[in-house]
Amino acid sequence: MKNKISFIISDITNKGGTERVTALLSNILSSNIENAEVEIFSLQKKHANPFYFLSNKISVKYGNGWRYYSLLSYLIFCKKNKHKVIVESMGRLSLECGILAKAIRLHDIYFHEHVGLNSFKKAIQLIKIFSYYIAKKVIVLTSHDYNLLTTKYGIKNVIQIPNINPFDTSNNIIKPYDQRENIVIAVGRFTEQKNFNELIEIWHEANIPNWTLYIIGDGPNKRILEKAIAGMSSIKMFKTTDEICNYYNAAKIYAMTSLYEGLPMVLIESQSFGIPSVAYDCPTGPAEIITDNVNGFLIPFKNRELFIQKLRKLTSDDNLSNIFSTNAIKNSRKYNADAIIHKWISLLGI
Repeated sequence: MKNKISFIISDITNKGGTERVTALLSNILSSNIENAEVEIFSLQKKHANPFYFLSNKISVKYGNGWRYYSLLSYLIFCKKNKHKVIVESMGRLSLECGILAKAIRLHDIYFHEHVGLNSFKKAIQLIKIFSYYIAKKVIVLTSHDYNLLTTKYGIKNVIQIPNINPFDTSNNIIKPYDQRENIVIAVGRFTEQKNFNELIEIWHEANIPNWTLYIIGDGPNKRILEKAIAGMSSIKMFKTTDEICNYYNAAKIYAMTSLYEGLPMVLIESQSFGIPSVAYDCPTGPAEIITDNVNGFLIPFKNRELFIQKLRKLTSDDNLSNIFSTNAIKNSRKYNADAIIHKWISLLGI
């Protein structure tokens, strides 16, 4: 008997954290579950192919035409063929799928939420909470959201499963910390959420000699950021790459000024390469990954002065940064695939 699993996502051809997690989870489930039949349904197709690697065991389908008709047609297909449906949601997708699933009485549907609930406006929060009662299970990334949903709203069908680190750094691919360059790295989509404009301002104010800030990504705010760094020789921008590990291996510090997150993959990834972080304690995620003054510095949200102070501290104290680096690697191990995949297998009952 086939174990049929379908992932629904807005656009698998995009290059972002949600797409990366979906590809990784699909690959791991397809190789770890006996008789697995894994499929990805992407509502949109902005680019020719998925950006992240997908095993040839995984089939990909795309929406065609009106959004809700495509979703409804696919959910009916999943019900008829007895698929377990996992909705990879950054916002409205779980709500849309929930309403349609309720209409056709599809019960084997799971909402995988990639953004913290508090990131949405209050009205949207309440609508999303209503939709959670429709799902068989709601998978959240952080203990913050788990406690919020179970304690404040009394939702019982919630489980916390963190993201899986896509890098296996156990095979000695990590470059020794003291052999790296004086590079501070930041990775993400060039959008308002990532708040790279403020990071650029912080870097300018910090004025740290002999250090360079690398900002890696792509997105709608690219030209705005290029204009912001014009004439600043200590900041370099690079486009998104599937060889991001080369940048992690070169860097000594990770900097994050995001306005909100879910459970930021970039912090998990960078820790696995032994990179200590300086990050705003935004809602949600950084506080679950960074232990302040152990594997990095967790800065009260929008406290720019303290951010600059801790950035200067980490760039000038080699002994401290080496200790943080060792602790970062240790902390990252709890996000390894072996530690997490059994939770998914147990959840899906396969």
